[in-house]
Amino acid sequence: MDRNYVEALQWIHSRKQFGIRPGLFRMEYLLEKLGNPQHELKVIHIGGTNGKGSTVTYVKELLQNSGLVVGTFTSPFIESFNEEISINGHHISNDDLVYLVNKIKPIVLEMDRHEDVNGVTEFEVITAMMFTYFYEQKVDVAVIEVGLGGLLDSTNVVKPVVCGITTIGLDHLQILGDTIEKIAEQKAGIIKENCSVVTGNIGERALNVIVQKARSVGATIYRFNEDYTVHHILSEHLSREYFSFTNKEQQFPILYTTLLGKHQVENAGMALQIYFTFMEKCQFDVNREIICESLNNAFIPGRMEILSERPYIITDGAHNIHAMKRLQNNIQEMLAKTDKGKLYILFSAINTKDVSGMLHLIEEIQYEEFIITLFDHNLALTIEDYEKCGYSHVAINWEEAITSILNKMDKEDFFVITGSLYFISTMRTKLKELCNSIVSF
Repeated sequence: MDRNYVEALQWIHSRKQFGIRPGLFRMEYLLEKLGNPQHELKVIHIGGTNGKGSTVTYVKELLQNSGLVVGTFTSPFIESFNEEISINGHHISNDDLVYLVNKIKPIVLEMDRHEDVNGVTEFEVITAMMFTYFYEQKVDVAVIEVGLGGLLDSTNVVKPVVCGITTIGLDHLQILGDTIEKIAEQKAGIIKENCSVVTGNIGERALNVIVQKARSVGATIYRFNEDYTVHHILSEHLSREYFSFTNKEQQFPILYTTLLGKHQVENAGMALQIYFTFMEKCQFDVNREIICESLNNAFIPGRMEILSERPYIITDGAHNIHAMKRLQNNIQEMLAKTDKGKLYILFSAINTKDVSGMLHLIEEIQYEEFIITLFDHNLALTIEDYEKCGYSHVAINWEEAITSILNKMDKEDFFVITGSLYFISTMRTKLKELCNSIVSF
């Protein structure tokens, strides 16, 4: 691997020492030194507790297939760091990444000398790289995923054409607040004057906060199953979801997506409303012919991702209570579609989540075998952490745990690997190799 690229990545990751530092003053200072590239972009800003990455992916496909040059910013990466910053699905090149680090690093090091703006974080560096890259590459639209929260997230320095809030759940309580209303207030912080807001399947208490914020700044709001409607269509198909979509101008009796789960249907419907809203506000022509193809082409690794269909082997980064509840529902729906097959589950998590609650949801599922394992990450739970949750049997080596399960499975069985997205990222490539060597598809 190119030495300059390795050194650039090492410098980016060295900023992890400053942790998570909510606030915009460092970001605004850094971007001002870079000429405020974020102000020159048409932006779609996507926040929410879960579903952000999938919604970004759907929106990207719709816009790209409409002939636009689309920049996307998502995190965390699953396979390679470069995938966090992409244009039309092509990850930023190593050379461009090195160029951006060389441009931004001197400014950051200078900021470190000043007490009021020092300690620029890793995510702030990456965000500045993204804005600069998209501006210099002249993208038609940047679809940007919020990192954490919204109001004080480093991406929240833009005035979006459209913003979306997917879901609201109890997550990152120490930073965002310990009630649904407090978290909703943070997520609603991305709503700006005169932008349009599209909401996903959000409970009444949180939605009231979002509606109030939208009204206070004169933003137009489009609500799930009120201003646009999505209906999940039940099907025996295990690797595709069907649904209908309707708003005041558009109607699609049947659409489908290969991203699995009822929540992916909701994400797809929200993405469609974002797409129609953006195209209208920017006076771009909508091409109905590309809708089906775009939704079907959407792919995001590690989110209800099927690696094999005989047996079914699925990875899903259900990394918090809200996501685990949806995974629980998805598994139960899949098992209900067939009267054959046993269920095996492998799980690992990090210490910033409500792991006890996630484990409780897994225990409610009728499984053949459930294994907790460890993985190499500074936030990964230890054997002692799991023992405190009441689990004394923990597989130290996740590769051996996977191999053990694969060797027990029949063609009709299901194997779900879940928990932290960092865990999914760590084991996904090796899992694919193990599947190919052990399972005859």
